[in-house]
Amino acid sequence: MFSQKYAQTDAEIREILVNITSPNSEEVKEILGKSKSGKISLEETAKLLASGKEQFDLVRNFVFTEFRKEDNVLRHIAPVYLSSYCVDTCGYCNYSAKRKDVDRTRLDLSDLEEELNAVLSVGNRVIEFTLATDPTLPPKELAKYISKAKESLGDEKGSGVLLCSDHFSREDYKLLREAGLWGMVQWDETLDKNKYQGWHKNSPRKSNFEERINNHDRAIQAGLEVATGCLFGLNDFRYDVLMQIAKTRHLEQEYGVKPFVFGTPRIKAIAGRTLHPKDEVIDRKYELA
Repeated sequence: MFSQKYAQTDAEIREILVNITSPNSEEVKEILGKSKSGKISLEETAKLLASGKEQFDLVRNFVFTEFRKEDNVLRHIAPVYLSSYCVDTCGYCNYSAKRKDVDRTRLDLSDLEEELNAVLSVGNRVIEFTLATDPTLPPKELAKYISKAKESLGDEKGSGVLLCSDHFSREDYKLLREAGLWGMVQWDETLDKNKYQGWHKNSPRKSNFEERINNHDRAIQAGLEVATGCLFGLNDFRYDVLMQIAKTRHLEQEYGVKPFVFGTPRIKAIAGRTLHPKDEVIDRKYELA
């Protein structure tokens, strides 16, 4: 499990970030060239993340030339929000249990059918069920929603049902897979344990850092595909990028599986509120990451 490697990986990444210096253009070109033929090290990745303006342009041009080619395909994942009820108290989230002015909604199965018809009518074939930590929708209930969605999608190639929700046990994920679930989506907020607990220490479910960071392991063990990523704006973005890469490599080493998505959501102000996280990720940093 990733938690067993966490302490050593955390120490390694912190040492890298303490000693890293901004690269010159030749160093950036060398690292980018190396990336074409294999994985670059965490130290080399940290060098790229420390790039100045001139070096940033080199990285950007490399990405557009090597990865954003004409034959790339844009695939749509349609989110369907099942519930905005939540017991957790994340300070950055509009679904937080602390927010008493938020109108809450929970779809029942008849509501779901209407939502699915709307989503499928415009050609979407990958559904992502999203919900906050709602105790009235445990895995046995979620299985009914997943089964209904799977039935609506049929066996069309490229279709599938994803779930972005609370963390579950391996047995629960097996139950959901049997109901038709294809993959699990989890953005790890931040993998810095101290920062994570600062944001989530009062949350009944999310406060369990170890359970959270092992969730991808359990989902893969249950036979699911996984998507991972970090939520920029809660911590030093460089740390979270490096830790997510380390976690992804752990999953590949342990299970021979790579996440099908490496996501990079970013905090924005919510519901008319002003949000000023000290770890704000400006556009240039966000694009670089």
